[in-house]
Amino acid sequence: MRMVYLKGTYELILRRLAGRKEHFMRPDLLVSQFDSLEEPNGALIVDIAPPPRDIVRQIRKKLRL
Repeated sequence: MRMVYLKGTYELILRRLAGRKEHFMRPDLLVSQFDSLEEPNGALIVDIAPPPRDIVRQIRKKLRL
């Protein structure tokens, strides 16, 4: 089993979160989420900036799927 950590900057995640309609998490709560975030050790780290299709392709390639 491998853990995949989808990593993004605060600014990118805030922008995406603010663009969602009727989402359960308010954008002002993001600061506390980043403050308490502990990045996993040994995980495959993948940047979330590219389009989802490219992210999936990258994960599949790195995991040899």
